[in-house]
Amino acid sequence: LQTDSAGYDPNKEEWYSIGYPIPYGKYTMALLLAPMDLKKNQPDLKKVGVEYVDLDLPTPEALQNVLDTTPLFFAKNIEPMPTYEARMAIHRGYFTYSILKITPNIDDVITAEDKGQIETLFFVLGAKPKPETASQGQPQYDIEVSFEVQKPDGSPAIKWQPQTYPSTLIDQTLPLKQTLKKGDKTEVQDLGTGKYNLVLKITDKVSTLTLEKRIAFEVK
Repeated sequence: LQTDSAGYDPNKEEWYSIGYPIPYGKYTMALLLAPMDLKKNQPDLKKVGVEYVDLDLPTPEALQNVLDTTPLFFAKNIEPMPTYEARMAIHRGYFTYSILKITPNIDDVITAEDKGQIETLFFVLGAKPKPETASQGQPQYDIEVSFEVQKPDGSPAIKWQPQTYPSTLIDQTLPLKQTLKKGDKTEVQDLGTGKYNLVLKITDKVSTLTLEKRIAFEVK
């Protein structure tokens, strides 16, 4: 990846993603970084950096009696790509899943650019399909998720009606609007600036297993 000199900021931190499907198991990913010698069109190995990351992809058998989720995050943008990426590629500022290009909000800071809403995307792991659909190519699930925004002291700020999903992939957009009572009247207002927690209470209605997760975020 190259950056035009006109837009290059040496003090700006950039992040990158790579992804490739691998079987369940434990792995160590080794990543070597080296600048390119553009004149020779090859890596300049005089200055390199090496990073190791341990990965543990649990098997379905390891999640028989427990629910979990993939890491929770807020998405700034999700858009379809023309085709699925068949080869491993490196991306700056976004990652891909299937045919989706996903730009995450890695700082968990909500600003005016987010148009007064948050979107979270995750998989529920360990859920059981409905028995009558378990042998089908597209099994159906019965997963209920309650979303609530809480203040740091645990008091509620926004609470939505529980939502049910037929799939283990949950993609939910939530408007950050508060309904406040003022005397005999109610007013709907944008969530004020400050720090909050998004609390998710997940129930697999087939297995009756439950799970609570939370993401801390800030509105500016």
